[in-house]
Amino acid sequence: MTVIATDRFPPAALASLATDSAHLATVLRAVADQVGGLQERLAELQLQEVPSGGARLHRDLQIHEVRKRLFTLSRLGADICLGRFDRQDGSRVYVGRLGLRDAHGDALLVDWRTPEAEPFFAATLLIPLGVVRRRRFRWTDGVVVDSWDEWLDLDAPQEQTGLQDAQSAFLASLAVSRTGRMRSALATLQADQDKILRADSRGCTVVDGGPGTGKTVVALHRAAYLAFARQDAVLYVTKHAGLAAYVRDVLPSLGEDDVPVASLAELYTERATRRDVQPELSRLKGDLRMVAAVGLAVAFFEDLPQESIVAELADRDLEVHPSHWVEALATCEQTQHVPRRTELLEALGELLSAPELARAPKVVGALRASWPDLSPAGLVTDLLTHRALLARCAPELTPEERAAIRADAIGHDGWHGSDLPLLDVARQRLGLDPVEEVPTAELAQRRAAAQAAVADLIAAADGASPLHMLSQGSTQLMDTAELLEPASAPAPRRLGERVFTHVVVDEAQDLTAAEWQVVLWRCPSRSVTAVGDRAQCRAPFPQSWEEHLAAVGLPRARVQRLTINYRTPIALMTPAAAVITAARPDAVVPEAIRTDGRPLVVERVGDGTDLVAAAVVRAVDLLGGQGTAAVVLHPDRQRPAAPADVRFYAPEELQGLEMDVVVVVEPAELWPDDEAAAPSLYVTLTRATQAVVVLHCRELPTCAWPLTWAAPAGQDGVPAPDRGAAP
Repeated sequence: MTVIATDRFPPAALASLATDSAHLATVLRAVADQVGGLQERLAELQLQEVPSGGARLHRDLQIHEVRKRLFTLSRLGADICLGRFDRQDGSRVYVGRLGLRDAHGDALLVDWRTPEAEPFFAATLLIPLGVVRRRRFRWTDGVVVDSWDEWLDLDAPQEQTGLQDAQSAFLASLAVSRTGRMRSALATLQADQDKILRADSRGCTVVDGGPGTGKTVVALHRAAYLAFARQDAVLYVTKHAGLAAYVRDVLPSLGEDDVPVASLAELYTERATRRDVQPELSRLKGDLRMVAAVGLAVAFFEDLPQESIVAELADRDLEVHPSHWVEALATCEQTQHVPRRTELLEALGELLSAPELARAPKVVGALRASWPDLSPAGLVTDLLTHRALLARCAPELTPEERAAIRADAIGHDGWHGSDLPLLDVARQRLGLDPVEEVPTAELAQRRAAAQAAVADLIAAADGASPLHMLSQGSTQLMDTAELLEPASAPAPRRLGERVFTHVVVDEAQDLTAAEWQVVLWRCPSRSVTAVGDRAQCRAPFPQSWEEHLAAVGLPRARVQRLTINYRTPIALMTPAAAVITAARPDAVVPEAIRTDGRPLVVERVGDGTDLVAAAVVRAVDLLGGQGTAAVVLHPDRQRPAAPADVRFYAPEELQGLEMDVVVVVEPAELWPDDEAAAPSLYVTLTRATQAVVVLHCRELPTCAWPLTWAAPAGQDGVPAPDRGAAP
């Protein structure tokens, strides 16, 4: 079995790699044997005839586990082994994307998430952790094409292998052409990144870092680590749908299949049908004042009966006075609209020593009249459109702000993306059971499926079992069972109804206060990893991370910083840094370390030029048949047919992505002179790993002037201003 690409290494290196070659061949044979055994086991389980009920459930669970292991092994491929480290005692440990043992139970690979594997990532010259040498592998098409050694014990004799030194090989790996999907960076994970991903999961941890520092790498690896090592139920979420799609394949390559990757939109019940075209209005709707307004709007509809009621009970008539309601309400602990109403009825029955009051028609009817059923859509629509209700619930907004909200909402159907968090907050505050919002036909399907499942369980149970006795009143049981797993619900909706013990939030700087409530509702423990960069936030971000997160409900956040930009060449990072620091002098810009890459090109073309066609041609030329390119243009511009490796993006779709080449079309259309312009341009410029070209006919916007300072003389065709400040 060929495991090492022999034509890629000098003779001395091949001699040193001989032991590794034999071990890796054993690993791949073990994987093949496991796959074969699992396939046989799956076939056996699927052919088993088992009685209904518990035995069938047990069989189905076994099938699920076998399929899960098969899926994981098939996704990993040949590059299951990351490398090895040699200890001072002479032992050698091979580290894998997951753990693997041979037929005798001996370890072939240790899972990268285990404590045994930690030295592979965490050992440094300063703190070697008993490691003499660390060797990493880089795989292509099923064979090792690169390997490099790091000697961490300088007193130990060093074998002359002819392999690349670690730093040169690491930098070479950064320059490899990109594809349309993010790749796992596990083999090149750095010690500072590893320390963060293994940090305590309690409370809120912030991973703060500029472009190219590996924030998303840390976010994904931390999600995989916590799910495995801490057995947390983890959700990875980001505001940007493009980023979620870009990274979705990474977690399986880390040996983790149970962490869902989602955009915020996938957590909502509703869908946006109107585009957000007013950034100020979108930010206003995401403000904490609007979150509070939703709660006050719900409270507006929580009133108590103001007249006495005579309840007709089975053994007597009982008069309920308004004061009784007040006294009963004072004992209630629930805060959500529907659960609080239910608790109030029960508290009233306890107060008057008549538990049946909670079901008395007159009593229930009187309370529902003053404390009515509400829907999230109806509540938010009323709040956004009714002048008096908005003024009452959002008194801290200015009259102009309230007028802007009403003008946008009145007479328009559908929801903006910025409305969806308010709908979600309303759903939280109302405390609606998911089944109350399910369409009747779907609910009937769920109930039928639940009844069949319970009937199977009852049939399989002993006649004297409690389950069998419950069958006498099984209607209520069916209604409860159907809620446990709404199997026919759409996948995004079901994800939004789940609760997690830890949430990793990528590009966290872009979440509004309302969107943070969406996240925290699904993580009651408030165990969160927030990953982001304040300089990339399109809205002003004057506070520290600690102050910003405390305001949305995450006090005492711990901030970890990444300061090295591994992605962007110095030639491209220098003008990008000029853009953001001209607009935000306090922006923290990471240090770029790559010395390759082409200088930035800013080119003014004739008025009759088809800019988009020219951009596609330039992108294809720069790629030279390898990698991917982004043509960045205004959403309203036509997007012509282009090669598969050239894709079109609006600036807001680029967050978190990376590609080899970026070509920007007409900056004046993309970045009008507002406070969001410079951060958005900064994000765009720092996506590329090789080259950036800016094509324009019109004058450059103010935010782009620093690009002309960095461009070669005369290239742009416009005189450069004084370099002291942007005009």
